[in-house]
Amino acid sequence: MYEINLWGSKPGTNDDCWTGIDMASRCDALSAFRDLEGLTVHLDRQVSRARIEGSELWIEISGPDVREERCISKETEAYRIREAASERADQRQYAMEMGMGLGISAYNDAMGY
Repeated sequence: MYEINLWGSKPGTNDDCWTGIDMASRCDALSAFRDLEGLTVHLDRQVSRARIEGSELWIEISGPDVREERCISKETEAYRIREAASERADQRQYAMEMGMGLGISAYNDAMGY
């Protein structure tokens, strides 16, 4: 028997396992563990909503011959959008500092113009 559990934090640090499913075959369990879109079919809507909101989520698979865990928060679209916006803001800040110190050409270079 294989288990796939979804946690609100790194497994083992808190007692916040949200939900889990049991699977009979290793192949099905590993497939569900690797494919987040396929996994949401097995899990409830609350989990899908938490993924969209960007909560830190961990997925864990355990069985007689496998035990793995990974953070799936960074795999969500909302996380990628926030990271891109943050990187762009950092780039603008750096470019502004370059422009104040070295002029408009340095600003344009830092912005990639």
